[in-house]
Amino acid sequence: MADTQTKTFERPVELAKTIGVKPQLVFAWIRGNKLVTKQCECGHTLVNVDSWNEFMTERETKAAEKAAKVEAELVAEPANA
Repeated sequence: MADTQTKTFERPVELAKTIGVKPQLVFAWIRGNKLVTKQCECGHTLVNVDSWNEFMTERETKAAEKAAKVEAELVAEPANA
């Protein structure tokens, strides 16, 4: 059972090292309820890795949509000028 938990949940600092961001950013995502967490028996907060994957996919999709919208506006702008 311990193997399943270590694969599905990580401590915020470990997750930050894995994805290459500062731990403060992971904690901000936790405070903003962007990530699913649980408390282990010793009191540490653990992040559900699957929720992080979903969060990042959604974030990347929104960024791509925003970039496409800006690009479309820039392309359309000279035609109106």
